[in-house]
Amino acid sequence: MLWESNSKKQKFNKKIDIYTLLKQAWESFAIQGEIVTSLSDILKKLLQVDLHSIAENYGIKQPSKKSDIEIIARLLKLMANRKKVEEILMIARPDEFDLFLGLLDMDFMDIDDMSYESYAYLMDYGIVFSFYHQGKRYLVVSEEIKDIYSSINKPVFTKHREKYQLVYRYIKALCNFYGAFEPGQFVNIFNSLNQDRLTYAGFKRIYDKLASRTQNFFNYGEYILGEYFGHVSYDEMDSFLEKIRDKPYYVPKKEELLKKAEDLYFELTPQLNALRDYIISNMCKDEETVDSLIEDIELLCFMEQPFNEVIYEFKRNGILFESTRQLNTLMSLLADVYNNTRTWNNRGYTAKEMNEILGKNIPLVTGIPIDKLDDVIFKKVGRNDPCLCGSGKKYKKCCGR
Repeated sequence: MLWESNSKKQKFNKKIDIYTLLKQAWESFAIQGEIVTSLSDILKKLLQVDLHSIAENYGIKQPSKKSDIEIIARLLKLMANRKKVEEILMIARPDEFDLFLGLLDMDFMDIDDMSYESYAYLMDYGIVFSFYHQGKRYLVVSEEIKDIYSSINKPVFTKHREKYQLVYRYIKALCNFYGAFEPGQFVNIFNSLNQDRLTYAGFKRIYDKLASRTQNFFNYGEYILGEYFGHVSYDEMDSFLEKIRDKPYYVPKKEELLKKAEDLYFELTPQLNALRDYIISNMCKDEETVDSLIEDIELLCFMEQPFNEVIYEFKRNGILFESTRQLNTLMSLLADVYNNTRTWNNRGYTAKEMNEILGKNIPLVTGIPIDKLDDVIFKKVGRNDPCLCGSGKKYKKCCGR
């Protein structure tokens, strides 16, 4: 017990250390000292490396060869451009934009528990600045930026920003739903689901501005790909794109598609529900464990991983099988999930649906022989207990002989 207590304490201290290191890193990005709100005064307080970074973001070439006084003078002029401020705020994400709006009526905001990532984009362009003063971090919008924002035509700006944000949500949704898509198909899907139509040129203009900051999607040839493909080889990307090239797109209803803009969302299909109900009724009463298992199984089926890996998830979650009969029932339920899960390889269709569309008799998943499963773990059985094979005989008179 003493070892366990010390182990937990070490883990807790490790978490504290990581958080402390993060806070120290966030503090290092802040201006050290008393808070000022004039843009000119703020820029003079910046470290040279931070001043040059903002200058580069505003297109000032080779700022290292210019004096800081010259850089500040040029930045004050560039940052006073209302159109540029609108462009920056147009592609700020909802949480970033809400943070900016919240700062407009404040001299500064205490952000001691806020992560640097929450405001890094706005800080890259001097829309906000962070200060570290008397042991705390604060966030500031300069007086000049507040004045510029107050001069913006809010109805027009709001309408344009809403369009940008809607396109951004659709890009994320299509990346998560299809893995990859052509810009022309994006326009077709968007227009089929929205009254406010989008031209190809309009989409390209919005996409290019969205892509001017770091995103979780990118261009590859004639396609736009999701974040997952940023971690695989070119050969794997090419193989995937070749596999989907001539397949049609499944287009769900608008509400269903936009749910996919959330990275952690997954569809709880009737087949997954049936599997969940069976596991809770026959194998594990802990709903939290089962729900976690179901999410993992959905992801594996979505990625079309081998059946062995799906079965391994039961072992990983400590869920054991009582008999081969139970395993066979489960295999049938899992095959049903597999064949009715929407996948990237089928452009959002299920394997069952794609079979019907293509008019082909492509074999669907039916399971694999039990003797090929390496990761199955059965519950321990006594010699006088019913045999795991489901024969109804005692174990000692059946498989235990």
